[in-house]
Amino acid sequence: TLVRCLRGNRLSHGAARARVLACVAAMLEDGEAEAEVLALTALTAVAGNFAAESAVARLATLGLADTVARKCEEGRRQAADALLEYLLALARCDPHRDVRDK
Repeated sequence: TLVRCLRGNRLSHGAARARVLACVAAMLEDGEAEAEVLALTALTAVAGNFAAESAVARLATLGLADTVARKCEEGRRQAADALLEYLLALARCDPHRDVRDK
């Protein structure tokens, strides 16, 4: 349901989208069951529209990508690393200084 909201732009306010991504990162940090799959799915949903996200949502996306890269199990490591590299490449060209610096 959270990913549907992110994909379908039902959460249009940048701070709300950022909070959802931060909650997913917190779930992953806490080791909750299925949080890894949820995090990878959420990242995939947001990565496709990264440039159109608000700066705060882009920062939260990068934070979640970092958490996923650190916490991901071996079976999903390749997908997590690919998403992180893709998002970092997008962030390098970002007009917002905080996003580029992250």
